[in-house]
Amino acid sequence: MKQRIFLTLTAVILLAGCNPSGQGDELAVALDLAGDNRSELQAVLDHYSAPRDSLKRRAAEYLIGNMAGKYTVSSAALEAYEEFLPEIAQVPADEGLNSPRIGNLFAEFRKKDPRTADTRLRKRSDLETIPADYLIRAIDASFDTWESTPWHRHYTFEQFCEYILPYRSMTEYLSDWKTDARRNPRWWTPEYDTVRDPVQLCHLLNRKIDLTFNHGMDQYGVPQSYPNLLKSHWGNCIDETHYALFQMRGNGIPVAIDFVPQWASLHDKHYWNVVIDTTGHAREFQVGFGLYPGKVQLREKVAKIYRRSFAIQRNGIVYKRLGKEDIPPVFRSCDLRDVTAQYGIPVADVTVSLEDVPRGTKILYLCVSALRGWEPVACAEIKGGKALFRDVATGVIDNQAYNTREQDLGQGIVLLPAYYLQGCVIPAGEPFVLTNDGAVQPLSPDTLRKKIVTLEKKMRIPYRFIGYAQQLVGNHFEGANRPDFSDAVPLARIQDSVASHLQTLPVNCPGQYRYVRYVDTRGNRSMVGELAFFDKNGQRLSGTPIGTADRYAYQPKDRAFDGDIVSFYEAADKESWIGLDLGAPREISAVGFSPRTTGNEVEPGDTYTLYYWEDGWREIGTKTADAHRITFEGVPENALLLLSDRTKGREERIFTYTEGRQIWW
Repeated sequence: MKQRIFLTLTAVILLAGCNPSGQGDELAVALDLAGDNRSELQAVLDHYSAPRDSLKRRAAEYLIGNMAGKYTVSSAALEAYEEFLPEIAQVPADEGLNSPRIGNLFAEFRKKDPRTADTRLRKRSDLETIPADYLIRAIDASFDTWESTPWHRHYTFEQFCEYILPYRSMTEYLSDWKTDARRNPRWWTPEYDTVRDPVQLCHLLNRKIDLTFNHGMDQYGVPQSYPNLLKSHWGNCIDETHYALFQMRGNGIPVAIDFVPQWASLHDKHYWNVVIDTTGHAREFQVGFGLYPGKVQLREKVAKIYRRSFAIQRNGIVYKRLGKEDIPPVFRSCDLRDVTAQYGIPVADVTVSLEDVPRGTKILYLCVSALRGWEPVACAEIKGGKALFRDVATGVIDNQAYNTREQDLGQGIVLLPAYYLQGCVIPAGEPFVLTNDGAVQPLSPDTLRKKIVTLEKKMRIPYRFIGYAQQLVGNHFEGANRPDFSDAVPLARIQDSVASHLQTLPVNCPGQYRYVRYVDTRGNRSMVGELAFFDKNGQRLSGTPIGTADRYAYQPKDRAFDGDIVSFYEAADKESWIGLDLGAPREISAVGFSPRTTGNEVEPGDTYTLYYWEDGWREIGTKTADAHRITFEGVPENALLLLSDRTKGREERIFTYTEGRQIWW
């Protein structure tokens, strides 16, 4: 079926390209490709043949004419998960994104149900399967809802088709969500009927959306349908945007989904929603994080931002070349609109000159660093040995809370020009820095000029983890011999900014104490990666964890004493504390602590390999660290570098080395 879908799109291109006169030709091609389902689609068109239904007829033509490439995915595993979702719904929402419980439930279910082993996706083409009555219901519901809003006259018919009319979001199971979402009493209140601004109503509804983010929902594998989202109460980043889309469009609010295919400074992608106000401007918002219209921040660097459209973007180079050369998955749907410049961030046009272009290749891509490789995020047509990329973001972060110096972030972003051949990213030139002011700086390693580098991390510390570390400063340790700490003696205080490994402090009042604790006096919930108490011989002491209430049952106090700095503990309340009952008075000579961390600092005992980029990653050397830093010799000047931990962990990030510092990209 996958091949059939691909061929369908190809056929649309070939046939429509012969006579590109407009919607009529696209409609005719779509009807031809519908096969045995043509009669169903024709029935929709006939249903709206009366003059009074002329606008609905145009809407039907729009949907059918752009239906190529739209499909529902299913598998044996997904069918099994449908039955499993009520169990997911029982997980309390306050467990939040860090809870492993949902992932564990999926794992347990997979052990019980053999159907979950079959993850092969089946694709059902909308053109070939969608019934007439479903499409008619969707069109009628769209018009009924839209015409009942006080703001619909501020929008064009084209905006209605783009932001209200579509019957699906991505590849979810089809449902009557347009009817089910409208004024659903689960979140609708009578005062909403008086709201006359779509942005205001979007704000109000967004506060009511009862979907909680959790990474464990990635295991579901595809976007959830609207009934499933109502049922499960849990979702991932994509699910959140779909849920918002269903809720808003179902109530006549014009919204869309925008996304970053890959951050330019972090190994991840991101999705959010936009609401189109009555002036035509898109105002971004996000479910579940208190981020209402106009409040979404780009917390990481971006190269490109796209908006998903129902309409096939027929003017794009990808559409023209689909079926003629290999296309990266993110671009194959031909439904992406480049909206980077609309976000008010600095952009620049970038021209890349090429040599020896592979035969039959007409598209060049710009890629950003991804985990274990490069991810295409922009495309351009190759003409005369050059490719011009319009509106490439320069990497200026839309978040004033970021401390660039602390993160050692480079000024700009690193991009790699590449071809996409046989499913692989093939470098087409040197990586380069696109600076904040739009200049291009090639990263050409000088193998004749080499230097010594001393490295402390294999990946930068994310912004929020810097905050976690700063929250520890000013907090202190106490020792006591009464369980209520009424005789508490101060042992040590955290004075400075905190590194991401276990650090030790000598105690101020050496003595023997049965009860020891870390006290958070700054009004934060105690959150620590690791705590330790040492005797006069430097031996780590063990005992029974004690303290104020745990925030999560799956994250008990033991997490602070398990010897793993990546696991962490968080208290339920502010002004909290956590410590040990040692069982008997013991002499305390030092305390140890680590903030919540990613574990990406250099660790003693781990083996590391340093690479530089020159038409691929080339090894410089491999060493075992004996401290929280490691030194390599023979490193080329002006090289793009990568440090990999051969012992454990997966996360790593590209960097350059300037004036004794790692600069992260």
